[in-house]
Formats: sequence, C-alpha cells, structure tokens
Amino acid sequence: MLVLVLSGAFLGAKITLQVLQKTAINSVLESPLAMAFLIVGAMLGVAYNGIALLFGIKLSLRKSFFIILALGLPWVPIFTFIDTIPSFPPFKLIGVIFILSHLVLIKPVFNFYQGVLIITHCARWRALTSILTPIILFTLLVLYMFG
Repeated sequence: MLVLVLSGAFLGAKITLQVLQKTAINSVLESPLAMAFLIVGAMLGVAYNGIALLFGIKLSLRKSFFIILALGLPWVPIFTFIDTIPSFPPFKLIGVIFILSHLVLIKPVFNFYQGVLIITHCARWRALTSILTPIILFTLLVLYMFG
C-alpha cells in the first residue's frame, strides 16, 4: 500500500489517508493499481524464471515471483519520481539532475543479483549473466527502435 501511496504522490494523485478511508479498499485485490502491479510482477517473474532456466539456474516460480516483487516493488516510487523529473518547472541543472538520477537504477539490479545468489546458491556468473542479458537486449532494442 505504501508503494501505491508514494507513486500516487509523485504523480500528483490525491491519495491521502482521508481518501483511503472514504473509499474503504478492504484488500489489495480491490485496488486496480495494486492488481496491475501484481500482474506485471507475476509476468516478470514468469519471464525471469524462463531466462534463469536458460542459464542453468534452478528457480521455482514462487521464488522468482518473490524475488521480483520483494526486491523490485519498493523501487517503483523512486522510478516514478525519476520519470516525472522532466515535467518539473525549469530550473538550473535540471538536465544534470535527470541524468544523474538514472544512476540510481544500478542499485535495484545489484539487489536483484544478490537476491538470486542468496535464494538459488548458483554461481555468480550465472546469476549476473541471467540478469544483465535481458537488460542489455532490452536496451539495444530501445536504441534500435528510437535511434
């Protein structure tokens, strides 16, 4: 719930305690935004499970789902904030702040790497290549499409 509130706050949504009390969302399953996060997390978990098998990492779907959501979901508000930086009113060094803020993206990748190592007890190179290969392929695809 904290992730939803912080993400909404960065996007300018009126998510406050008063709004949450009036709407009376009893469970996460009743919130469309929370369901979207869970569905995307499940899809990424299934995708990473297939990638991990390609690199010889034995990982169950339950553990893959846990790694994605437990280590990735807390970063959603931070990514949302980074994504909204260009829409701020212009001020000096906004471009530098926008570029340097993307260095924060290194930490969740490192956390994901550590999570895979701790849960699967696989070789470091297997965990590292299973994480970096999709990131590099996605980056090359984006550069190809928009370059």
